[in-house]
Amino acid sequence: MAVQPACSLQVAIPPSRGYVYDFSSRQYAWNGTTSTAFAAPNAGPSSRPVPAGWDGGLTLPAFGMAVVRSNSATSVTANDHVVQLAANGRNLESGDTLIISGTLLRAPDAPAPEARLGDTPIGLAAIDGAWDGPEEAFIAKVAASPDESGWLRLGGSDSIPIMITGKVRPTKVVDLFEDELLPSDQPSKARWYSYAAGGPPTSLTLTFPERAGGGRSLLAASVLKQPASLGYTVYTEARLPLDSALVASSVGVKFEYSSWHSNKGTFSLLIPTDTVQNYDEYITNLPSTDSAWQTIRLKWSDFQQQGWGGILTGPLLARQINGLLFRANGEGDARYRIDNLVLLGTSGDSISNVRTGAAPRATWAIQPRGGAWLFRLPAGAAVRLYGLDGKVEWKREARQDAIALYQPRHAGIVYAEVEFQGHREVRMLPNLR
Repeated sequence: MAVQPACSLQVAIPPSRGYVYDFSSRQYAWNGTTSTAFAAPNAGPSSRPVPAGWDGGLTLPAFGMAVVRSNSATSVTANDHVVQLAANGRNLESGDTLIISGTLLRAPDAPAPEARLGDTPIGLAAIDGAWDGPEEAFIAKVAASPDESGWLRLGGSDSIPIMITGKVRPTKVVDLFEDELLPSDQPSKARWYSYAAGGPPTSLTLTFPERAGGGRSLLAASVLKQPASLGYTVYTEARLPLDSALVASSVGVKFEYSSWHSNKGTFSLLIPTDTVQNYDEYITNLPSTDSAWQTIRLKWSDFQQQGWGGILTGPLLARQINGLLFRANGEGDARYRIDNLVLLGTSGDSISNVRTGAAPRATWAIQPRGGAWLFRLPAGAAVRLYGLDGKVEWKREARQDAIALYQPRHAGIVYAEVEFQGHREVRMLPNLR
C-alpha cells in the first residue's frame, strides 16, 4: 500500500510470521534541483520480521509504501547478494562527506556486512535500524580523505572507483586585468582576442573598465545580428589560449562574472582541446545575471560534449586543454564582464590574496619630479621599469614605506610595473626629456 501523507492503518488479517517491506524517503531522497543534483540515500526497500503477537498495526511515512508478506520475497541464502551499490560522487575533495548506500539480499541472521574503500573498512548501517530482514537498505557516511582513494567494494564483484583529492582551491593566476592590456598574466603573456561568427555586422569589443569597488575587469560587449544565410545561432567569443604547463595540474577554473543580453540570449564557456577535431567542444552554460556579479567555480568534469559531432572523446582531461572561449549567443546586444580569472588545483599554495571587487587598490603613486620619476611605495611593494625593448631598466623593493627616485638614462617611453598585495599594475611613463 502506498500513501501520500503519513498515516497509521490496520492490517485486516495480520500474519503470525513473515516480513514487512517498506520504502520511503528514508531509503531514497533526491538532493538539489540543478544538473549536479543526486540521490542520497539511493537504496531499495528495507524488510523486518513480523513481531510475535503482532496486532496488525502499521505506520507508514509520507510518500511511503509497505508490503506485508507471510514469507520472504526472495530466497534466503547464506551469502549476501548486492542488489545495488551507490555513492554520492566519484570525485570528492578532502573534507567532503562520502555517502554510500544500496540494497542487500541476505540471511536475516547473518552478521552485519562491511564495505571497503581501498584498504579501509567501512561499517554499514541498516536504514531501518536493524539487520534482521532478508532485504536490507543500508547507508554509511564517511569524511573523505585523500589517503582513502581507491575502489569502493562490497561483495565479490560490485565496485565503484572513488577519487578523493586535496581541497580544491585557487592555485594559478590566469588574468586579473589590472594592467588593462590584452596580454594575460600567464607566463607566456598569451593574448585575449575576439571572434564574431558570420562576420560584420556582428562585432565584439574588449575593454577594461573599472569596477565600482576598485580594480579593473574585462568587458566583452557584443552586437549580434543573425544573417539569414547562417545555419546556426550567431555568437561571439572572447578567446584566451592557456599555457599547457599552467593548466596541466589544474582541476577547474574560477572567476567573477556578470552578464546581460537584450534579447534572452544565452552565455556559455567552451574548452578547446587538441583531441576534439569536429568542433564539438567541451561546454557548459553560464548564467545570465542581469549585470549582477557572481563567482563562478567550475571543475573540468562539469564540461561535456554535446554529441552532435558523432564522436565523443571521453572525459575532459587537464592535459588536453589549450584555451578558454567565453561565448555570447543569440541576436541582440550582449555584454559580460570577467575578473580575477584563476585556475583551481588540489596541491600547492592557495592564492588567498586575489583582489575582489570591494578590496582597496594599492596605495602607491608615481609623480614627475625635476626630470625624474618619484615613486611612493608602501612596505612590501616592488617596482620595475622596462624599456620598449622589454629589458629591465631599474627596479626597487620596499621593505618599509619608502620614496625612490628614477632618473631616466636616455630619452624614450618606459613602463612601470608595480606589484603589491598580490596584484600587479602597469603604467606607461612618457618621455621626460
